[in-house]
Amino acid sequence: MHAVPSATRSAMALIVLGFIFGLLLAMVGGRVGAAGLVEAGGQGIFLVSIPAFLSAVTTIAIKRELTLRRMLFLALACALVYSIFYLLAVASGELYAGSNNLVFIGYGLSFILWYAIAKIVFRLKYTALLFAVLQLTYNSIFFFASRLIVLGSGPLDAIVKFYFVSGIFLLALYAIFWLINAPLKRNFGINGIDALSLFIAQWLMKSSDIEEMFDSVGQEIETTVGVVAFKGAKEKCAFIVPNVHYGPIGNLGGSSFPRLVASMVEARHHMNAFVFHGTATHDFNPVSSAEVEKVWNACNSALRKIRYESAGGDFAVGAQGTAKAHCLRFGKTAFIGLTRAPRTTEDIDFALGMAIGERARALGVQAPIICDAHNAEKGEITRVDSGDPIGFEYMDAMEDAVRKADGSGPVQMGTASDTFDGFEPAGIGANGLRCAAFSFGKKKYLILLFDANGILPSFRRELLGAVSEASGFLAEAYTTDTHSINLVRGVLNPLGSSRNDEVRKRVLTCARNAIANMEKVSAGSAVERFRIKVIGPRQSSEFIGTVNSIVAITKIAIPVMLIATVLLVLWAVTKI
Repeated sequence: MHAVPSATRSAMALIVLGFIFGLLLAMVGGRVGAAGLVEAGGQGIFLVSIPAFLSAVTTIAIKRELTLRRMLFLALACALVYSIFYLLAVASGELYAGSNNLVFIGYGLSFILWYAIAKIVFRLKYTALLFAVLQLTYNSIFFFASRLIVLGSGPLDAIVKFYFVSGIFLLALYAIFWLINAPLKRNFGINGIDALSLFIAQWLMKSSDIEEMFDSVGQEIETTVGVVAFKGAKEKCAFIVPNVHYGPIGNLGGSSFPRLVASMVEARHHMNAFVFHGTATHDFNPVSSAEVEKVWNACNSALRKIRYESAGGDFAVGAQGTAKAHCLRFGKTAFIGLTRAPRTTEDIDFALGMAIGERARALGVQAPIICDAHNAEKGEITRVDSGDPIGFEYMDAMEDAVRKADGSGPVQMGTASDTFDGFEPAGIGANGLRCAAFSFGKKKYLILLFDANGILPSFRRELLGAVSEASGFLAEAYTTDTHSINLVRGVLNPLGSSRNDEVRKRVLTCARNAIANMEKVSAGSAVERFRIKVIGPRQSSEFIGTVNSIVAITKIAIPVMLIATVLLVLWAVTKI
């Protein structure tokens, strides 16, 4: 998915803009009778479109890494700005004696727009000013050549005004940059404009350079990974629950961890890997994708320690208030999924997850593996922290489930997977779907693990109903809460927003395959502690507070500064 229109569409839009501008200029100036429509449109193309094309082509001729698509779109945006002010200058001639000076305002604004985009979006640290000056020069040359407006001053005075006005706007832009940078520089030692530039580079070009900035402000924490592994005659599978968060976005930090961890486990241990969402919030976003090695080393160590036992098992659902807990018992091991679906089911704080695990140990579970199902997205970005009443509901629901799951029936299990390639816009990441079917005597349970950023409650209900009706299994959907797909449509990308019929059909096929693969299995578990560098709870809260204060100030200060700059410029050019 591209962020801007194609080069062809931008080029056509530039020509149309120039033609319409010429017509409007002729109408406003009362010259429609003297000049034909085609001639007027041609003059507009000469004044607006051609210098814009030259600016774009010159830039990519010097900077080959830039694309014509993006430069033409930028040229179009700048041309639109100065076209509007050019028309205002002509239209207000009888109302305002210095109306012709509005032309300089338009060219000055297009100058700083070109400069700001080149610097921030295209990351041209040293040449952004050069290209902005070239764009201004092309515009001024064609402006003088067109002679469609009379400035009332000589060419030399007009040239001075062009560059003087642009210089004033540039100073105002740097003042805005300082306003944004100062708090971030003081609190974190980072440049806010550079950070914005790196985020945009990740969005447009999947650059991971911003991870160096994350690393500079990150902190090392100690967390855990829980592993439940299953082994049968053919089946080999591992449920992996790292207590880290799979964010912040795209290919940054831990966003791709579900795919990376699963591929490492499958390649080295030759087993189907289910990577679940642990009890961790955005505070535990790893600073870089390289940190996955620490998760892998802990998983590898846990898998090597596991001793498989053929003890009987059981399954039960516990409930308390708005919370539910799905407990799968395998001897002294328990895999417990927490959910509030169809109510919002979001991140659970690490300390709260540890407390729920300790409560399970007090009930006789030697190895409780706690998982956040993260399976109901209602557009609210929330989290369950220590002390939240929802946390106690989760704890009581878990206790209810553990007490109920006290049977020792024979355990059968089967797995299947579907990559769902190309479904990122529909909300499914690179790790696709993993299905696990369980049988504990008469009790049958089916896990649908999506590499997704949540799931809409309505689609979850529809999907689970279809699966249960077709299979006779009690089914539950889990998601990894991966942020790798957040570049596609924004911050929230829940499964169930599009292509639902295709997803449903493939889920039913995957579920049937998992059920068909069921066989008797033995199970084992292990928990490993490991250290990893994350953005951190202290930095996250402080960063959010700093950004909020910047937004609160700039949303008032920036319009005021721009209006004051325009008024200053209009006053100053009358004195030149």
